[in-house]
Amino acid sequence: MKSFLLLQYIIPYLEHELKILSNQNEIQTLFGIRDETYFIKETQNNYAYGDVSDIKPILRPLSDFYDINAPAFIDTNFDITTQLVLVDLCSKKQHYYGVRYSDIQEFLREHIDVFNLIEQYLAVSIHDVG
Repeated sequence: MKSFLLLQYIIPYLEHELKILSNQNEIQTLFGIRDETYFIKETQNNYAYGDVSDIKPILRPLSDFYDINAPAFIDTNFDITTQLVLVDLCSKKQHYYGVRYSDIQEFLREHIDVFNLIEQYLAVSIHDVG
């Protein structure tokens, strides 16, 4: 069941070159998922694979965006409206139901933990990996 829950949260990040941490503490780029198997590209024509429950996505914590002047915004290309939405999500003044689809896509592109996976120990903070 844990793998299934993880799949529904990983899939939205797939098109944005999601980095993962394996059980062997290796950082790799996730290439795809089929059933409950993940794939990473090792060489031009060779893929490695494993069980989805053996990996954790590496994400940026939502808490990094606590204020409109937060340093985390420097690395993003968000317009001011999107920045304000992210600050409101971080401070729990707004719920995801009221967020524009385009904003959610921006957050996924930047690998922001929009599903609170770090708090649930289903993902790793970008600050905790080297």
